[in-house]
Amino acid sequence: MTINGLLCLFWKWIGLSPDEYAVYSEKKDLEEYMFPLWEELISNAKDIVDKQQYDRLSLNCVLTVLAFDNEVEDLLDYIVNNGNDAFTCQLVILGSQFYLAHARWQCAEIIRRRNLKALVYILKGMLNDSNAYVAKRAGNALDSMCSSEEGNSYNQ
Repeated sequence: MTINGLLCLFWKWIGLSPDEYAVYSEKKDLEEYMFPLWEELISNAKDIVDKQQYDRLSLNCVLTVLAFDNEVEDLLDYIVNNGNDAFTCQLVILGSQFYLAHARWQCAEIIRRRNLKALVYILKGMLNDSNAYVAKRAGNALDSMCSSEEGNSYNQ
C-alpha cells in the first residue's frame, strides 16, 4: 500500500482530521504506534528517504510520519543515519514550517545531529516558533552546534 493510502487509514483509525491531530497531539499522547499498520507506515517513510524523493507530497508524508513517531524516534534516527545531505536539507527546510510541532522539533534535532551548519539560520528562525517546545529544541540545537566551536551561545 502507498504511504498516502496508509496515512488515509491512519486518519480514519485515530478519528481525527490532520488539523485536529495538530492540536491534540501537543496536549496528549495519542499512542500513534498502536496503529495496526504502524510498521508498514514507518517502512514506507524510510523508502522515501532511501529513494531520495524530493517532491513536496513525499516530503510532507515523511514529515507527517516523523511527527507520529515522536516518542521512539525510529524515523528520526533513520533520516539522520541514511538521508543524504540534499534530501535532508530539503526535508528540514520544509519541515521547519510544517503544521505539526512534533515534526518541527525533530527537524531541529536533525540539523543538530547532522551538524548542518548551512541550516543554522533555520534554527535561529525556529527560536520564535509558536510552540515553546519547538523553540526550546531549536535553542538547544544551536547551543550544541555553536558553543563548542565558538564558545558562544545563540540562545540568549
